Amino acid sequence: MLPELSSNAGNAGLTFIQFKNNIAKHYQIIGGAIIKAIQIAYNVVIGAILKKSAFR
Repeated sequence: MLPELSSNAGNAGLTFIQFKNNIAKHYQIIGGAIIKAIQIAYNVVIGAILKKSAFR
């Protein structure tokens, strides 16, 4: 009885870890995309400011 319970708990723990890892991967991909978008927007804004100051 006890070994069965402990193995079930072990399996639940493993699936939870896998689940957590999957979520982490998704957030890394989404987070990476958001960071890239922010970097691009930042570069565009800085580029526009530099162009304006260059034309003066």
